[in-house]
Amino acid sequence: MRAGELDPDTAWADLIGRHRRRLFSLAYRFTGRYQDAEELTQEIIVRVYRQLDRFDPRAHFAVWLNSVARNYCIDHYRMKVRERQRLLPEETPLERTPGSALLGPDRLLEQREARASLLRALDGLSPKLREVVQLRFFQELPYEEICERLGVPEGTVKSRIHRGRAELKRLLVAARDVPGRPPGSTAGRRSMS
Repeated sequence: MRAGELDPDTAWADLIGRHRRRLFSLAYRFTGRYQDAEELTQEIIVRVYRQLDRFDPRAHFAVWLNSVARNYCIDHYRMKVRERQRLLPEETPLERTPGSALLGPDRLLEQREARASLLRALDGLSPKLREVVQLRFFQELPYEEICERLGVPEGTVKSRIHRGRAELKRLLVAARDVPGRPPGSTAGRRSMS
């Protein structure tokens, strides 16, 4: 392609065609949703195209491609985490009420710690459960709108909400029972048998 021996458009389409499944698989592992993975795959392809001049022809293209794609997925994930944190206000609603001045520093600290525990527990959920829990409880969307956004039936949304709440509860209880261990980690977890 660089030597000008092939039509650039045809060569690019062929090159990406050979690696598209791998890119989609990587994107799907980061997003957990087919549609999001498709969009992320397209964004990765654009990023790779823009960075082609950085590719060293002595290197293996698939390795370089995977590195660019993985880095883009990590950046995308971090952006989503920051977005989620913006959706959860820094202060709990109780801290902003007129009576909050009556709360002592200990109570305010407890509220902030509870918020931090909740955020860690949310990170412990699978992407599908985390997404539906955030849409329902933090953005307060009705079931119909969640179904429309996710493209799934209402029964699936209700099931995910139920499973998400149960898993959040389990993670929060586990974190409370084992001090110093963040929700979702497996270190020190007792056997259920």
